[in-house]
Amino acid sequence: MFSVRLYIRILLQVVAIVLMAGLGVAGIVTGRAVILGFVALFISVWLISFLVYYLNASNRRIQLFLDAIEDDESMLNFPENIGSRFQPHSWTDDREQTEGVRPRTASQGV
Repeated sequence: MFSVRLYIRILLQVVAIVLMAGLGVAGIVTGRAVILGFVALFISVWLISFLVYYLNASNRRIQLFLDAIEDDESMLNFPENIGSRFQPHSWTDDREQTEGVRPRTASQGV
């Protein structure tokens, strides 16, 4: 089972879309709530666009995960040398260079 939470969320959003669209069509067909029917249809279109956005984002995350598995990439494999290649010196070198420098005070200006 991939993800029950994902399937439940999709199912609930589809049920909300069908319910909202059904109420909108019923309001328009009966003639009692034409304006509210169009508002309900507008809300159902908005819910459809939200569902499409959510499915696209989920699909991108799943694809990224599956590509990482296929390429044998893992966050458990940390590189030995994570420092910048443009900054070969350590932080202690920086401290040694700035030991004699005093910070400016407010009266000296910034």
